Amino acid sequence: MGQCCYENKSDSMQRVGHSCYCAVKRFGITMIEITCNDRLGKKVRVKCNADDTIGDLKKLIAAQTGTKSDRIVLKKWYTIFKDHVTLDDYEIHDGMNLELYYQ
Repeated sequence: MGQCCYENKSDSMQRVGHSCYCAVKRFGITMIEITCNDRLGKKVRVKCNADDTIGDLKKLIAAQTGTKSDRIVLKKWYTIFKDHVTLDDYEIHDGMNLELYYQ
């Protein structure tokens, strides 16, 4: 299984959770959860990486809602988010709510 950063093997820890813990500790990968609301009754919760782009986030939302990703517009107040900019650059953090609009 290779060398691992988790030393206490006696704890009961699931293999999936264990490998995720190691990835976060070694590589600094942070998963965040974002809630998108279109105010028409559809509320989507998406888990993604903090270094993903807005375009990647739109693709994940499109997979859950069944709409095309190029038809989705994400906003926060009056700021329209551009596809090529990362979530970190816009300071989008875990648990944030974004407004979901359709073109």
